[in-house]
Amino acid sequence: MRLYEIALNLTLLNGFSETYLFSGIAQSWSLTVELCFYLTAPFLFVALKRWGPLPLPICIIGSGLLIWTTIWWLFGNSLRFDLKHGVEKELSFLLFYTFFGRSFEFVMGMWLASRWQRKELSSVPYTMVCGLLIMSGCVLWQTGASQLLAKPILLTISEIVAYNFILPIGISLFFLGLLNSNSGLCRALSHSAVQSLGRSSYAFYLIHVGVVAHGLQKVGIDNRCLLFGLLVLTAHVLYVFIEKPLHRCLQTREQQVIR
Repeated sequence: MRLYEIALNLTLLNGFSETYLFSGIAQSWSLTVELCFYLTAPFLFVALKRWGPLPLPICIIGSGLLIWTTIWWLFGNSLRFDLKHGVEKELSFLLFYTFFGRSFEFVMGMWLASRWQRKELSSVPYTMVCGLLIMSGCVLWQTGASQLLAKPILLTISEIVAYNFILPIGISLFFLGLLNSNSGLCRALSHSAVQSLGRSSYAFYLIHVGVVAHGLQKVGIDNRCLLFGLLVLTAHVLYVFIEKPLHRCLQTREQQVIR
């Protein structure tokens, strides 16, 4: 990697460029999306309280489209923008890989958290089941979409609709069911072993694609179940011996600064 590519990845600016989106740790593009959310969260919570969960993402997506249209109108010709293929490519980048396009899932999470904090979530029957059905339906649909939809643009639209808009509804209903019940699934997810997996999930996110995963495959580990197990174990080791000590160190320093 070149020096400027390393700088883009360390500052999470690579997520704003389609060219450098998957440079470095490929999956880290989503960290740019999260960073945008954290920077705008105070304003979003105020807007959510005033407008509600549906108008807010419409405004965010509309703002993204307005910015994208303005940039295309001002610089499209000078950058030799390909009107035939470029519009489709850049628009799919905006809607799938930026905070503008992914805003609905964040807003749904904010809405659920704020309602739960104010104890305004009523118990609705079968919400967990409905959530699981919606999530399963999205995965199954996208699995078979390549066979049903011939044009790439239709596949892209299907992916954006399924994962950016329908899936967050399923996840929210599933969480709502978990929050309002004491089922066997709730107790299973509360088990210490599952909690441990959750704490090491960020490390798993960083290594499930890239050098570690490819290294394990190169030494002959081709079985997916075995590969998954080794990646989970590696992620747990990284959490225990690197992430957790660093967190404690930073937390201690923060407390010392406050004092």
